[in-house]
Amino acid sequence: MKVHYHKPHVRRLSFGGRQVVSTGLDAPIWGDFYHNAMTKTWPVFMAGAVVVFLALNLIFALLFALVPGCIANLPPEHPFYLFYFSVETLSTVGYGYMYPQTHYGHVVASTEMFCGLVYAAVMTGLIFARFSRPKARFIFARSPTISMHDGVRTFSVRLANARHNVLTNASARLWYLRDEVSAEGVTYRRFYELRLQRSENPTFALSWALFHTIDETSLLYGVRPEDLEAMRADFIITAQGLDESYGSIVNARERYSYDDVRWEHRYVDIIRRKPNGVIHIDMAKFHDVEPIAAVIEAAGEAVLVEAIEVKPEELEPQSE
Repeated sequence: MKVHYHKPHVRRLSFGGRQVVSTGLDAPIWGDFYHNAMTKTWPVFMAGAVVVFLALNLIFALLFALVPGCIANLPPEHPFYLFYFSVETLSTVGYGYMYPQTHYGHVVASTEMFCGLVYAAVMTGLIFARFSRPKARFIFARSPTISMHDGVRTFSVRLANARHNVLTNASARLWYLRDEVSAEGVTYRRFYELRLQRSENPTFALSWALFHTIDETSLLYGVRPEDLEAMRADFIITAQGLDESYGSIVNARERYSYDDVRWEHRYVDIIRRKPNGVIHIDMAKFHDVEPIAAVIEAAGEAVLVEAIEVKPEELEPQSE
């Protein structure tokens, strides 16, 4: 019995910065052509378009070369001119110097013209779809924080709308992923949704701070940094909203690992109101965090200075 060995296809994927290698699946490049064309990067997409264009022209140039004399005025010392003629035919641009002069030549040229029309239509549709596809430009802070907020330990993440346009009915969700061992000793990857204090934003235009209260009902209650490391914990933020510019729903997500969490830190304030009433947002400090102890100490010093401040007129001697 003849045994057929199938070489497993290897795919390298990236999910939120984590690299995943998938094997054992076939690679349906043409069966899932639209998905592959829409998900590849622009350099890979354009490189593939160039490769297909060159391959088509080489194939038809070889078909023309099978029957010598089917193309008129072809320089015999330069057979590579068949490739140039194929390019002109595929793009439906003819210069008149070389042209088909036999039935075989006309049949091949007609077939190539039809392929050229289909290729141009497909490329036009794909390029338009890639350009017109609405995409969110959300900025997620590099590190989530865990610290006291309103007297309660709180997990917080800050995000912003980089376009500064209005996203209507924006919503966000926080997911907590960790390893758990079943009663049979099998390790599973479990995910749980953590309730946010405010998961919806009617008009998301600038920045948005998400807070999860770590109380007795929270899965993070009593959890320490070493516990998150032991469970290989991850946090995933998903956000979406209606982009009024496109009239479509846009969404984005961000993944954080357990070692991305900054304990006992808070985000640096980036929004302040100027005396003329204009709100100024400093995106250069968007990712900056500061120890909560330093904030409390600075606030205490400010209160102390205000309490002992003496006005100059109070130092003048009183007249009898």
